[in-house]
Amino acid sequence: MFEERRWGSYRVLDYQTLDDGSEFLTKRLRIRAGKNLSYQYHMQRSEIWTVIVGRGELVLDGRFIPMKPGDVAHIPVGAKHAIRAVTELEIVEVQLGTRLIEEDIVRLFFSWEELLRSLSE
Repeated sequence: MFEERRWGSYRVLDYQTLDDGSEFLTKRLRIRAGKNLSYQYHMQRSEIWTVIVGRGELVLDGRFIPMKPGDVAHIPVGAKHAIRAVTELEIVEVQLGTRLIEEDIVRLFFSWEELLRSLSE
């Protein structure tokens, strides 16, 4: 599965349901330079992001973390997170949880500017 988004695109690499009923989904995301994923959180899944190409800036629960190839971010259930591509950015994302559905995404801010304003208040 491949999908274009406002920030770039993603391709699903793998999906499985484990014996205990939990699921995992692996995606490869390409984020265009200057674009960002929305500031969001999930109640039914955690994520692991591994940067494979490019540089970005992760915001994890209000904390800024520079990201480069080889860096790994662990995003627990309920943690607010977003990333902005400083250069063209490629990430492998692994989602782990009980239900990996779009309805589990709670988006707080779409634009990086809104996110920055909210963190400075």
